Amino acid sequence: MRRILESLADADAEAAGEYRSPRGQLFITAPALFGKLQVLPIVRDFMASHSEITARLFFSNFVANLMEEHIDLGVRIATLTDASLIAVKVGEVRQVGCASPRYLATRGVPRLPEELLKHDCITTSTSSSPIPWLFRSPGQVQQSLIIVPRISVNAADAAAEAAIAGGGVTWLYSYQAAPYLAAGSLAPILTEFEGDPVPVSIVYPVGRLMPQKVRHFIDFAAERLRAALHEVNSCCQAAFSHSRLHRQPASRAAIAPPDQD
Repeated sequence: MRRILESLADADAEAAGEYRSPRGQLFITAPALFGKLQVLPIVRDFMASHSEITARLFFSNFVANLMEEHIDLGVRIATLTDASLIAVKVGEVRQVGCASPRYLATRGVPRLPEELLKHDCITTSTSSSPIPWLFRSPGQVQQSLIIVPRISVNAADAAAEAAIAGGGVTWLYSYQAAPYLAAGSLAPILTEFEGDPVPVSIVYPVGRLMPQKVRHFIDFAAERLRAALHEVNSCCQAAFSHSRLHRQPASRAAIAPPDQD
């Protein structure tokens, strides 16, 4: 049934001329905040030079099935294992621990990951289970620390706002943290223990003909996303460097044996 529906969709696209020139509706999905901050501006610029294309954008932190929902392409922030998708890697996001300067002045700056167990933590999750935060001690493999949050929210911008208000320590991706680090409303912590970066990719279904609207958008968006991710990671690196100038490094690099993620 899926193959029949795909064939019908391809036939409709061909009849509309979508394989001959960039036209028709372009359906894109992306994580909610990343879509708003990074994908939407690129879509606006793209459409300014493609008058025969309309855009439908679905921004959500729930991963959509491109084939079942007839989505042309998506942006994924994850290590991809889905063989039904072709991925064009456009960069990486870093993992950033941060808190407000006021909170750190009151509660102290954690020097080692396990010290977070004594701090108020703010997580982004819809799960009621404890959430692992990932760290890499110098010379060791990446490890996880199970965090029991004081506050749990389902959106990164809400977690950032709670941290800015002094609610505790939170863990964000670099694109989520960069504006607040640049403004000084959040300060980075535990930068020596930063976890592995997470790939960012444009993905589209394997095995289907690619309409010109999709091909043109990928060509247009890939370099712009690479530039945007480089900029936010550079912003975070500048904040890390500034933070290290004002404190001594941790005296040891060990994490208590974590629960398995």
